[in-house]
Amino acid sequence: MAVFGSLVYLAIQIKGQNIESQATVTNSLSEQWLEFMKGVSGDEKLANIWREGLSSFSDLNDSDKTRFAAMLGQFMQIGESFHKQYAMNKLDPGIWIGFDARMSDLISNQGVHQYWVVRCHWYSPIFREYIDAIVKQGTSGRMYGGFKEI
Repeated sequence: MAVFGSLVYLAIQIKGQNIESQATVTNSLSEQWLEFMKGVSGDEKLANIWREGLSSFSDLNDSDKTRFAAMLGQFMQIGESFHKQYAMNKLDPGIWIGFDARMSDLISNQGVHQYWVVRCHWYSPIFREYIDAIVKQGTSGRMYGGFKEI
């Protein structure tokens, strides 16, 4: 009976640690996302490059391509971290649903498709599969296009 009680206690402890670990991962990734968005939205020039790059990476001048690629690369790295943590059950599924919608909206832009062709090899095979599935859905410009209707 004492062994059974010890096993139940251990199971409760492990579950509590898993919940705490999930919260820590969620907070860390959310902070990265918020810092990224502050950087893009807090600088008018970067915000303009971001919007123009989403429409067409290939139409940007060389300096703006570098800036856009750096911003999108950072976004994709954050996205890969979210995806990995979700796949490992270390991210709250509800948080993943919201981030997955952001990823889908962002990836639906032509400029991201153009970037992805050139830089997809920078990411893990499982993340490439995830992004490739979104790319196959085509372009819609959902990221900011819906704001025109408001």
